[in-house]
Amino acid sequence: MKRLGLLLVLCLALLLSACADELHPMTLTAEGDLVDGESGIAYREQDVCFEASRAGDEVGVLADGDVLYAIPDLDQGLFLTDAYGTVYYANGELTLSALGTVDTVLVCRVVGEMDEVVRRLYARDDAAHVAAICAAWENGEDLGSDVFLLEEVTAYYPVKLGSSTCPNLYYAIELRFAESGAYLTDKYGKHTVKLEDTLAALLRGEG
Repeated sequence: MKRLGLLLVLCLALLLSACADELHPMTLTAEGDLVDGESGIAYREQDVCFEASRAGDEVGVLADGDVLYAIPDLDQGLFLTDAYGTVYYANGELTLSALGTVDTVLVCRVVGEMDEVVRRLYARDDAAHVAAICAAWENGEDLGSDVFLLEEVTAYYPVKLGSSTCPNLYYAIELRFAESGAYLTDKYGKHTVKLEDTLAALLRGEG
């Protein structure tokens, strides 16, 4: 019986070792590129606004043991992520327009360390409002961070913009409310635009 148990432990160890050997060795360069030691592909860490909604198969591992994953339904040769949802891209810098036409808007609330979706807008049902939200973010006057230096934020909601052409990848911004109105801003509060009251009410679930 002891022999059988020892054999099982040995087999499991060999299996785990084989799985580890299959992961590509990854290195992080001084320039911040993540290089796949097997394929030679260099991935660049993207802006914090981009996040993967979930991780797929394990692809590579860094020297410190951190594992890199594929993003389900996206090209592994272009996209990778880590355990924190960080997006690595192999073809330069991602922009919102690079995701394709935004057709999904998710409004969330923060519960602990997680974002819980409380409202969903889809272009198939409400194309005009989805387009208006994207237009406000991309074309609105950039107010910088001064708004939040002068006013207290009374409420905020994470907002995630997605496209069916890039599943499991979101562009994450925030809806913030202050005394002077509602604003869309990036996670650093550097790029900020004013949002019409009707759109703000819609996102908040009041419209």
